This record gives sequence, C-alpha cells and structure tokens, in this order.
Amino acid sequence: MILKKKDSSITKTNSKADLKHSICSNNTNVLKTQLVELQKKKDLIASNIKQLKIQLLEDHKKFVPTEDANRICVSKSTDTDTDTLCSTIIKSHIENLKTLNEFKDLALRLVIIIAAEKNCTTKEVFQEMGFSDLF
Repeated sequence: MILKKKDSSITKTNSKADLKHSICSNNTNVLKTQLVELQKKKDLIASNIKQLKIQLLEDHKKFVPTEDANRICVSKSTDTDTDTLCSTIIKSHIENLKTLNEFKDLALRLVIIIAAEKNCTTKEVFQEMGFSDLF
C-alpha cells in the first residue's frame, strides 16, 4: 500500500514536471514568434525613418537652392552623414523659428506702444493696420 502511494506521488511529480516543461516550451515558442514580429516592425520603422530623412533632404534642397544644399542632397552616402545633415537642417529651422518669434515679439511690443500712445486697444491698432482677420 505504501509503495503505491509513493508510485502515485512519483507519477504526479512527473506529470507536473512535464506540464511545466510543456508550458515553458510553449512560452518560448510564443516569445520567439513575438520577437520575429517585433524585428519586422523594427526594420519597417527603420526603413520609414530613412525615407523621411531622404524626403527632408529633398525638401531642404527645394527651399535652399545653394551649392551647399545641392552637394549635401546629392552626397547621401552613409546613414551617419544623413543623420548629421538632418540634425543640422532641423537645428537651422529651429534657429529660424526662434528668430521669427523674436521679430513677432518685437512687433507686438511696438503695437502695444502705439496703442498706449493713441489711448486705444491693441485690437484697434491691428484693425487700423489691416490685420483685423487676426481677431
């Protein structure tokens, strides 16, 4: 009677081990499949990024028709060069936006001074200047 209990407990232990092994094996297969899918997505994203960088270079060439822009857009030899160039173009655009904002701030200060001199609102000054569509 004791032997049978030991045998049945051994059988239960073996089936638990088999079950754990089966679950681990299934999980491993699922993870491998997910890894392959993620790798495909990563490759697609990398390809899209590369296309966007090339488009950025081409757009930059359209708006900056200089020898430098032509040289830069023609010589897309490596990803590192492209990354550096894209970073440079983006920094240049950001600097231009900062300059634009400084001019807008200056213009608004002048409008405020004019409004104070005329004892009217800035809205009225803008309307006098023909910018009534801003309000």
